[in-house]
Amino acid sequence: MSRTRRTVTGVAAAWLIGAGVVAWVFAGTPPGMAKGTVRRFRIQAPSAGDDSRTGRLYLPPPYSQPRAPERHHPDRYMLHGWPGSDGNLL
Repeated sequence: MSRTRRTVTGVAAAWLIGAGVVAWVFAGTPPGMAKGTVRRFRIQAPSAGDDSRTGRLYLPPPYSQPRAPERHHPDRYMLHGWPGSDGNLL
């Protein structure tokens, strides 16, 4: 398989997985299934004209397990538009 094809396949798979995670989060967690956590944080944002901005980070259920540092957890970035806030995507 060529490098370009692998890249396109990887990007498509990542997009589908990300879309599935977003749909799952919006649909709610089925009964009996472990829930992840959402943590809110503040970061300095002088370039945005503010002292700080808030953000949220979703951590999947396995992230809190003892073996979490040994595992790879993929990143998914969800950017809201303007006007909006970090809470619009929850």
